Amino acid sequence: MTLKLSRQADYSIIVEVFVSVKLRNDVTYRQTYHSSLICVRHRLLFSTESTPFMSYFYLALAIVAEVIATSSLRATEEFTKPIPTLIMVVGYGFAFYFMTLALRTLPLGFTYAVWSGLGVVLISIIGIIFYNERLDLPAVIGIGMIIAGVAIIQIFSKIVPH
Repeated sequence: MTLKLSRQADYSIIVEVFVSVKLRNDVTYRQTYHSSLICVRHRLLFSTESTPFMSYFYLALAIVAEVIATSSLRATEEFTKPIPTLIMVVGYGFAFYFMTLALRTLPLGFTYAVWSGLGVVLISIIGIIFYNERLDLPAVIGIGMIIAGVAIIQIFSKIVPH
């Protein structure tokens, strides 16, 4: 199996995987997988222009990276496991990088409120699913209030670009 990365004129990266399998009777099966699904657009992630849509996109990426990093924190076993520790460090690096991109047009207080609030909610869900953690009634009410707070800021606040 070989892997080929090619760069297109619009800065997208195309991944092609060549699989060659030798079967009985010296028959070789060859298959090429051409994937444009794994496509990273240069101007999307590294553009210097920032619109409200892109800021929300960056904020969503920051939240996802933070949730991945925080979820792997327990698996590091006090930083003795190298792979989960690497995932955690890289995840937090991406989280803060994308958060700074979101801060180009979004206010700091709003960005941090959404980032931390949705992070708490998502981490709680991951704790329930993967770590068999149970939330009591006050925790569920608190998480509901966090979601309501983020919604109120998003809908009614004048500091947020719509």
